[in-house]
Amino acid sequence: MRKFTEVMLIMGASYQEAVPETITDPIEKGYRRSEFDVTNQIDVSKTACVNQAVKEIFNDCFPKYSYNRIDQAFHDFDAIYSGKNPRYHACETEYHNLQHVLDVTLATMRLIHGYEKSQPKEHSLGPLRATVGVITALFHDVGYIRGIDDTEHQHGAEYTKIHVTRSGAFLEHYLAQLGMSQEAIIVKDLVHYTGYERAIETIKMDDPLFQQLGYIVGSADVIAQMADRIYLEKCRDCLYPEFEKGGLTRVLDESGEEKVIYSSKEELMIKTPIFMSMTFEDRLQKVFRSAYRYAGKHFDGPNLYLVALNKNFSYLERLLSSKRELVLRRVPATL
Repeated sequence: MRKFTEVMLIMGASYQEAVPETITDPIEKGYRRSEFDVTNQIDVSKTACVNQAVKEIFNDCFPKYSYNRIDQAFHDFDAIYSGKNPRYHACETEYHNLQHVLDVTLATMRLIHGYEKSQPKEHSLGPLRATVGVITALFHDVGYIRGIDDTEHQHGAEYTKIHVTRSGAFLEHYLAQLGMSQEAIIVKDLVHYTGYERAIETIKMDDPLFQQLGYIVGSADVIAQMADRIYLEKCRDCLYPEFEKGGLTRVLDESGEEKVIYSSKEELMIKTPIFMSMTFEDRLQKVFRSAYRYAGKHFDGPNLYLVALNKNFSYLERLLSSKRELVLRRVPATL
């Protein structure tokens, strides 16, 4: 297994090329705030902040197209995740939480923007597909949310294995309500680019531009979480408990024997560098056709998601190789 940094260099994705020091200072020197995006400028724990940022980028891409549907989606998303919608429990998953979703949604809009800037007009996603992409990102994890009348489950993480399918069912109904009946049929498949319930290769899109949109949304889901300033802390303190509740720490093999995947938080952390390397090389590079590169086009320079992602990887790898106790000083706000 090649190291993550080696993979980046081999594939021509080195974040070290012509990176202005002033841009990377907040990331490289540890100044970045835990609740802020990779630019250290947008508070991704606040729906209004991300809505405004997405709106500005969307209007730059499509100045003549209405933002109203996305604006409504942000409003409805916030009501569901905060527990203000009487039909749902508030979000209970501390890793797949409001901040994660907003971070992914912002990354999705940035990748769409970068794609639009780099493609000829005939290959443009266009405003309708972009709208679908942003709304899909906003509700890609809504499958973790429990209905208020759910008496079978005690925690949203219990839906882990089927949460993407549940998100697809929600999105299909939601887009139909927004008057997007044709897109509603597509979105229940599109959201599966963010999960592992279906192999991406089996998702067939009649429109190749919707397939490209799937690569973008799926890539945004990966790079946003791995570039999170406290990704490592969240893996240890939030993701592992979700895995326990969702039944992912132990699985049954083909013979019916129980196989332990993660015996502890520490084992999850030990396996995280391998997971990051494989995800970058196999999922981001191959399956999603390197759609993460469009972030660099958006920023007109270094891909700040890769800068932050590599910093997380390198720090964890150094800790593990030194066999020292994991020194992760920040505490996720949800704890």
